[in-house]
Amino acid sequence: MSKYFDFEAYAVENLIGTKPAGTGQLMAECPWCNRFGGFYIDRKTGHYVCHKCDEKGRHLVGVIAVVEDITWFEAKRFMMRNSVNFRRKGTILSLAEKIRMLRSSDDEGYEGNDDVEVELPKEFQPVFKEGHWAFPAYLKERGIKRETAKAWGLGFCNSGVYGHRVLIPINCPQGRSFTARAVDRDTVPKIKNPKDANHGKLILGWDMLKSEGQDVALVEGPFDAIKTWQNGIQALSLMGKVLHEEQLNMISRWPRNTSITIMLDPEERLAPYAMARQLVGRFDNVYIARLPDGIDPGEATKKQVHVAYENAEKYDGTRQGPMLERIFLAKQRMSEVYAGQKK
Repeated sequence: MSKYFDFEAYAVENLIGTKPAGTGQLMAECPWCNRFGGFYIDRKTGHYVCHKCDEKGRHLVGVIAVVEDITWFEAKRFMMRNSVNFRRKGTILSLAEKIRMLRSSDDEGYEGNDDVEVELPKEFQPVFKEGHWAFPAYLKERGIKRETAKAWGLGFCNSGVYGHRVLIPINCPQGRSFTARAVDRDTVPKIKNPKDANHGKLILGWDMLKSEGQDVALVEGPFDAIKTWQNGIQALSLMGKVLHEEQLNMISRWPRNTSITIMLDPEERLAPYAMARQLVGRFDNVYIARLPDGIDPGEATKKQVHVAYENAEKYDGTRQGPMLERIFLAKQRMSEVYAGQKK
């Protein structure tokens, strides 16, 4: 997100006493302590620090939140809305228009991939609009907080093809779409995607990244990503247990030293290793995290997610992991057969 935001233009127009200071930096009055001479911003990355009040951050979103007097989540949306060409005044491009502009320039390296373009259905109602909440009970049951639902742009449909479903928008460099989750647990199918929309080309949660190239967890389902993010860890949903080529191409834009932690549902014994093998040739830090059996990322507590994440094992690129997993499964099957014979 921050890659396309003009940090320098925003600082010059909105901070007091902005002036060049050293290579690639700007000096200004600190918006927190209102003192001059110690507050610096990196023109390209948006990193900022005040040596007088010790306020600092890796993303200009913190500065924007203070200057604009908005929440941190609203500041992130502000940056997204004003990416590509920063304009304090005048016409603001829609998110869809900006994403198309980004694809036409920075993403030309994706060979032969037609972008997925699916609009939200006309029946879509956001959980928050114009100061009013419409919060489905299903989200509360899943442990989703209101601010989380608002930040992710969640909504629902009461009628139409996607009636009685919660909708989760998807926006990433390869396209836009949505996925719909039934609020009634007996409804089939549980997950309903737009017809002919190839979600194997998309990654859910891309527009929620603080910045590309930061440590991130790869998970399966949409709510796995949302809850993991709510629990304080950046997460992307592959919307399945397979890392498709188009998804891998998007992720491969990040620096080689990016830490990627694969945290699939715990019953997936082999899929994490297959995914790790795809990533290890492109990244130096690939990890596999395991939650307790029977607990998916979308159902885990904050403590469980962080314990799994912090204790993830680094994948070394060998075949040892999958071999051990096959041995584990074989022993498990033998135990089940033996238990059945004893009965």
